[in-house]
Amino acid sequence: MAHDELGVRAVRAHAILCDDLGVYREVDGVPVHDFTRVDEVYDTITGLGLRPVVELSFMPRDLAADPGRTVFGYQAIISPPKDYDRWAELVRALTAHLVERYGEREVVDHWAFEVWNEANLEVFWSGTPEEFFRLYDVTAAAVKSVHPGLRVGGPASAANGWVEELLDHVDASGAPLDFVSTHTYGTRRWTGGRPWPGTAARAPRSGGPSGGRHRPTSTASATARSAPRSCCTA
Repeated sequence: MAHDELGVRAVRAHAILCDDLGVYREVDGVPVHDFTRVDEVYDTITGLGLRPVVELSFMPRDLAADPGRTVFGYQAIISPPKDYDRWAELVRALTAHLVERYGEREVVDHWAFEVWNEANLEVFWSGTPEEFFRLYDVTAAAVKSVHPGLRVGGPASAANGWVEELLDHVDASGAPLDFVSTHTYGTRRWTGGRPWPGTAARAPRSGGPSGGRHRPTSTASATARSAPRSCCTA
């Protein structure tokens, strides 16, 4: 229905790196990757005639700096990684696997990779804003290392949060940014960083470069939320 009647072309499977899909574990201190169940999710999406937006979150337990920081009944871990190099290798390996499985031209031309989920809300990110922007840089570089034409972006924020901050950040860091994404839900506009009931908003970063802003080559707002989920309901 969403594809045929509403014209939905892409969907975002939430929490694709959660432990219930078993993508990452460490055996005797050595990282082990397994994308078998990720394949099941994306095979389902592509089998419906849709294309994925690859949400690169949340943190696998064995890779988390603070695995006790979780959200919701499915215990999604909202911590930064304990090792950014191992996180980068996980992202690189997943991206390379998807390119091999679904085809380079298909993934380069039609898929998008989105860094994390709503890190501007404390409920979804236990780190600092600076740690998120580091995560963005590391993740974007890992995706691009597979193929420079792959599209990567963010901040995948709630209600327009951290959009200006991310634009300022990539101006300074030089990290690639092919699209800007944020999630809106038809509710009142976010004002002054005030949190919605039951959540806490992060304060935006101050400062930023004064020069010309790096502009993404495309934009996306309100990424489709009707995707088959890799975890339970949010």
